Amino acid sequence: MDFDSTILLNISYLYKAEHKIALHAVKMLSKRYDLKIDDSEANFITLHIVNAESNSNMMEMYEITSIIDEILSIVNRNYKIDYEDFAYDRFITHCRFFVQRVVNKEYVEENKKKYVEMFLMMKGLYKSQYRCVNEIAHFIENKYNYQVEDDEKMYLLLHLVKLTT
Repeated sequence: MDFDSTILLNISYLYKAEHKIALHAVKMLSKRYDLKIDDSEANFITLHIVNAESNSNMMEMYEITSIIDEILSIVNRNYKIDYEDFAYDRFITHCRFFVQRVVNKEYVEENKKKYVEMFLMMKGLYKSQYRCVNEIAHFIENKYNYQVEDDEKMYLLLHLVKLTT
């Protein structure tokens, strides 16, 4: 399986808890078997941990990670992100579930009119973040042929506002 090395560089930011476990595993293996194992191996172990958690196959997990990485690139082009902020962790968690739906072509069945007023208000108040959400949606729609509904845009907008304000 070919991996894009730039994605592997971001693994520690995308999956913080899992990466911490993977680093611990690398240290334990190194010590137990008296081996010199580079910490970068933790990135691969992290993907295996996330794969086991998500009940998906490794190729799907890699695709999900790749899409999240692209979403973060879009956000980083528009904003300076604090990777240590709790809002970042919440944004990534939301992206993981959202992107899993994209990859599996699943849509959330929800009352579409439930949050229309709030979404309209937020679009007006947070125009910059809404433009970023639309850029993300455009990327997803064009590359993955997945229609990003307004309710999903609203949740992305909520998390992006928390992340950027």
